[in-house]
Amino acid sequence: MKNQYKRQDIFRCVHQAHSAFENVVSVYHVMKQKKCYPNGCIYFLYRCKKLNKGLRCPRNYTHVGRNCFGCQYFYDIKVINHPKIIVDNEKYNEFIKELKDWEDWLSYHLYKEIDFSGEIKTVKPFFKKEIAGKNSKLRFKGFLLTFINGFFNITRFEDPVYAVIPPFIQQRFNFVPGDKIEFLARLFIDKGRLVLKRLRRIEIDEKGDGFLWTTDAVRVVKVTGKIHTTQDEKCLICPMGCLIDVEEIGKDGKIKLYRRLFCLEGHEDPYTCGVPALLVLEKEQCAKDLALSL
Repeated sequence: MKNQYKRQDIFRCVHQAHSAFENVVSVYHVMKQKKCYPNGCIYFLYRCKKLNKGLRCPRNYTHVGRNCFGCQYFYDIKVINHPKIIVDNEKYNEFIKELKDWEDWLSYHLYKEIDFSGEIKTVKPFFKKEIAGKNSKLRFKGFLLTFINGFFNITRFEDPVYAVIPPFIQQRFNFVPGDKIEFLARLFIDKGRLVLKRLRRIEIDEKGDGFLWTTDAVRVVKVTGKIHTTQDEKCLICPMGCLIDVEEIGKDGKIKLYRRLFCLEGHEDPYTCGVPALLVLEKEQCAKDLALSL
């Protein structure tokens, strides 16, 4: 079984927000979050007759925003985008059937306790940043275990699954990449991702030899780590990069939710980071050691 919500081979969208990702969008974003298929979405581009010509704003603003409403030089442009299906009718109809089967399975298991087993791919600190005006706070919420695949009961699942655990669970079991474990947990969904919480009856079938995250190590990276506004691909797959949830409360009281990339190594620029080079050297050394042993 696959997570049909996270498929990226069905739709493309030319919305400017997706330009950094080559207009790739997930099924969940199009059909569940924005619900923009087939009617599309509408948004407005704010413009200023003064700033467009390089002239000074009468109110001394440097960019166009909500405070410009009512100004004689302000105008907006209405833009309508429609997601594009990039598969033929036969494959799309097949996708619709698979999506229905997936949602039937999900509706039966969602919020219920289920048995899961799999091999841990990564173990990373789980942070959440809260912003209210000029005040912000980075909170440590526990650890995030990532599984590339696994089994729900006897059903093989071939997409990533995530498990959130509190610090005391990590202190007790010392999870590292490569651990093969089995446990009971409640199934939740977060922006199309499957997330397991409230783990119990944990059994470790086989121990791995990856890096061990401790609470003390997290206290250090919480201070030294750096938040990036971009999500570079090399950082997303890096063992020292993780996504954090951001909750921002605006002046109007509305809550804005989004994600940011957090570098656990504290690098300001992904292109000057030496972690990928070190990983390549480690693989080359492992290959040499293996060749010598043979």
